[in-house]
Amino acid sequence: MIRNISIPFSFAHLFQTLWTAAFRPKYKKNLQYISAGLLGATALSLSKAHAIYAPGSALDNTYTIGQYFLYLFPMSLHFGWTTAATLVNLNGALVANPDVSSKAIAFIGHSSVVVATALGVYVTNIRSAPVYGAVIAWALFAVRDGMIKRMDMLLKKNDASVKDSREYKDAKNQKLLSRIGGWICASASAFITVKSFQGK
Repeated sequence: MIRNISIPFSFAHLFQTLWTAAFRPKYKKNLQYISAGLLGATALSLSKAHAIYAPGSALDNTYTIGQYFLYLFPMSLHFGWTTAATLVNLNGALVANPDVSSKAIAFIGHSSVVVATALGVYVTNIRSAPVYGAVIAWALFAVRDGMIKRMDMLLKKNDASVKDSREYKDAKNQKLLSRIGGWICASASAFITVKSFQGK
């Protein structure tokens, strides 16, 4: 197992290190996609390592509880975080680019929530990895909270037409999608947790 996991795990560290070098304010516009790509490569490498550790159940009989929390738990946690962070970085790069339309930003934002939800449910189910799904759910709920703050900020402008503006409607839709996606991933995580313990 150590031999099989060494290469993807090492690449995950390499890409994460390169991401820290690329994720800087001085890299603007299209250069921001480099950091998003490096973070995506980190998530992909961790996915390959995670698949080796979690071929079936996250609480499989081959693991003791101590081994699970020492090895698989932190890897699932970081894999989930880099997945969500990749999508956040991608959206951040789009928002920071003045050449990208607000319609395109909204579309990518909504699509990112759908992709995150699909990945959260799929990986949680196929690998019996409830921690991964829980991290994605946490990230989606954080996006929802961010949209609530954005909507409140827009309302403080005291403009009667703000609720009819594209920006407000896009934020409202993003909030709704994030809340639904968060609950879907949280439910998948809870289901797999119960199922894993019942199988013990």
